[in-house]
Amino acid sequence: HPSGDVYFSTDREQLLKIESNTGQVKTLIGKKESGAGNTFCDSRGNVWFADRDGVYQYNPATNQKKFYAIRKTTYISFKGHFLED
Repeated sequence: HPSGDVYFSTDREQLLKIESNTGQVKTLIGKKESGAGNTFCDSRGNVWFADRDGVYQYNPATNQKKFYAIRKTTYISFKGHFLED
């Protein structure tokens, strides 16, 4: 991320951050245990990640979190993959 912080997702459907200035790990979005992945930082500084229920957007500058649900299906893996043009 441009701030130098490291964002990553876990098998417990969480988005975490390692703060560059302290090395501390903080949970930003936490849910239940079942898996999350595909963490992505866009050019506007937003952090995205997906789990089995949908896609999350996190804005580090404002601490705002948004969830975009994706229709339930029999597909049990992550519901989102990211790229930016």
